[in-house]
Amino acid sequence: MEIMDRNYKYYPKVNGIWTCADGAWKLEISDGKLAVIREPDIRLDTYFSCANEEECSLGMTLILNPFREDEEFRITLSTPSLHNIMTGEAYKFGNIWYGKGAIHMELTDGSGSAPKQLDFTRKAEDNPGWTCSCGHKGNKARFCTECGRPRESWDCACGKKDNNGNFCTHCGRRRNPLK
Repeated sequence: MEIMDRNYKYYPKVNGIWTCADGAWKLEISDGKLAVIREPDIRLDTYFSCANEEECSLGMTLILNPFREDEEFRITLSTPSLHNIMTGEAYKFGNIWYGKGAIHMELTDGSGSAPKQLDFTRKAEDNPGWTCSCGHKGNKARFCTECGRPRESWDCACGKKDNNGNFCTHCGRRRNPLK
C-alpha cells in the first residue's frame, strides 16, 4: 500500500494535546491534519506540514535557517500568524520544530523584540495503544499506522478488552449495535 501523504510518518509523534510550561498556550493536533493553537482569547485552526532535514535540503531553507542539533523535523503552518481582535495583539510564527519529545515554537509579537520560544510537552498517555500483527506497537486508531491493517480486536462498553468477533465475550453486547 502506497501512502500519498508524506507527512503520514510524523503523525504518531505529534498527535495529541501539547501544553506550554506556563499553561497559557495549548496545541492540539488531531489526526495530523489540523493544529489548534489556543491562548485564553485566541484560537487558530490551521493545516500543517512536516519535513526532516533531508526533505528540507531540496530548497534554500537550510542555508538561511539550518537544523538545530535537537531538531528531528520541522513543522510549517499554513497560516503564518494570528491576530487577537479583542486585544489587538498579533503574533507571527517563526521556527516550529519537533525534537527530544517536545514541540518548540518561536513567536514574535511585532514589537521588534527577540522571538519568544514556547516549549510544548504532552503528558504520558494512559493508553499505550495496540500492537498490530505486523509487530508495530502504539497504534491508537482503528488502523495500523505502519501497514494499514485494521485492528483485529475491540473493547466493549462493559469494560471487557480485546474482544474478537461481533459479540463481547463478557456481556454478549454486539460490536456495532444496530440503532
